[in-house]
Amino acid sequence: MRYVNTIIDYTSLLKEDKTLELKNQKIISWLSDYLPYTEKILVEIKNNGIKSYPSIVDEFYKYRREYSVVDENKQYLIKERIVAVLKLLDGFYKNHHSAYIDNYNSILNIKSSAFRNMLYMSSKIQSLNQLDPDFIRKQDVIMFHLNVFKDTIEGVLNKLLSPIIFILEYDSIGTPIDNIESRYFSEKYFSKRDRNYKNIESDFRLLYEDTNTALRNAEAHFDYTIDERTETITYKNGNRRSPTLVQSTLKELKDEIKKLSEVARQIGIAYEIFWYEHAKEFPGIHPETNFDQNYIAIRQVLMTNRLILKSFRYERSTLKLYIEYVYPSIESNVLITLLRQCINFLYLSDSFEEPVSTIEIVVNESITIPINIQLIKDLEKNLTKETFELFISTVLNQLKKHS
Repeated sequence: MRYVNTIIDYTSLLKEDKTLELKNQKIISWLSDYLPYTEKILVEIKNNGIKSYPSIVDEFYKYRREYSVVDENKQYLIKERIVAVLKLLDGFYKNHHSAYIDNYNSILNIKSSAFRNMLYMSSKIQSLNQLDPDFIRKQDVIMFHLNVFKDTIEGVLNKLLSPIIFILEYDSIGTPIDNIESRYFSEKYFSKRDRNYKNIESDFRLLYEDTNTALRNAEAHFDYTIDERTETITYKNGNRRSPTLVQSTLKELKDEIKKLSEVARQIGIAYEIFWYEHAKEFPGIHPETNFDQNYIAIRQVLMTNRLILKSFRYERSTLKLYIEYVYPSIESNVLITLLRQCINFLYLSDSFEEPVSTIEIVVNESITIPINIQLIKDLEKNLTKETFELFISTVLNQLKKHS
């Protein structure tokens, strides 16, 4: 079973901004800070609003959230890092356009994999937060954070660095991006005497943090001990033949997770802004190529209809989508509005990592609409006004039978 909550409280958002016009203006103001790297997306939003790219609301809130989690004395870095990554991407796109297009799918897959891992980590942290702390050993808490630290580095930040290193090396070394993706984090992040690779520490220092790699390796190699009473981790550092023992506290471990998570999120925001700017220039390549991106897009398309996709759960070949309607009464036109998204639900199920035979739409925890995936596939093959009306009738009749 996989369960993920929505990070953004769209219910509150819709209460304060019923038409989303206020949000539209705030997003325009935010993107204006990144000119000239946002000229095209600004024209699009000013002319047509956010309806073509509703998921940009997520990027705006991710950016806003950064200011609530980053230390005040480091908040100036947020915009600087995003601008630096945008400048790097934009320069490569303009000067080596063919190379960017040739590597677009690889870049997209690497980025999507990193974003999926971000979502998995969010799910793990949510699960931990739901547990009663009185029944969790301190050792388990520390081990959990060690695991999150390793996943932040290897599963998220390490992947997000691959396109950056690829661009940095393109003119001098020209390493294929898939080769860069296979490198260790330390080879991308830190300067090494015996390596000719470009790295963040020497060549893109704005993203550099003094990271405790020994602490990362301690979890990976299981050569550490935990003292629950003092909340310290003792691990090996230095030469393998004659290592030294070093200690870190749980607070220091949390600080390591925090600062590397900040770097990863800021790189991710820059990648997304860059995609929005050039989305129309990639014919035939649709950005929503994985479950998580499909999920975000559907959630925000529904939002414009006063519907909030709060979370999802997968159980026994059924993908359950939990939706909240902002008004107390649910009329038939609301259900039809949901069913108009059936093809998007099909794409969502196709990109899920487990087989999906049924999608259940749970509205306000009071109405459950089961939709057989095959029914949607049949509709997709012959989508007309008549077949869609028949689809609606079939689903609603099945709903009555289940009531």
